[in-house]
Amino acid sequence: MNALFTRRDFSKTMAEGLSAATHAAATPRNLKIGHTCSTWRSFPRGPEAIATLQSAAPDISALGYNSFETFPEILEECEKRDALKPLIEKYNLTVGRHCHPPNSDGEEPNYSETKR
Repeated sequence: MNALFTRRDFSKTMAEGLSAATHAAATPRNLKIGHTCSTWRSFPRGPEAIATLQSAAPDISALGYNSFETFPEILEECEKRDALKPLIEKYNLTVGRHCHPPNSDGEEPNYSETKR
């Protein structure tokens, strides 16, 4: 008995159909992904913590990430020294939104000047 359609032909046709359907359904996404500075051991431990942020920023930028997150104490120390804005401008980064804890009034601090 001659089959009009072999198993191999059927499998190829199904695979091509699924592939085409998957490709058509995939929509491009504009994801902006950040990285934690904890990888560079950037933990709040006084003024020297700024050095870890300064070493993390070029690496994070070079790896293609759009933003970074770190502890609020490190951001505050950077701002005291006017080091945060130049750092993020130089490496074209933003500060992750979740890095901004509410202040004593329950409002988030305004880091809008430090975002690109």
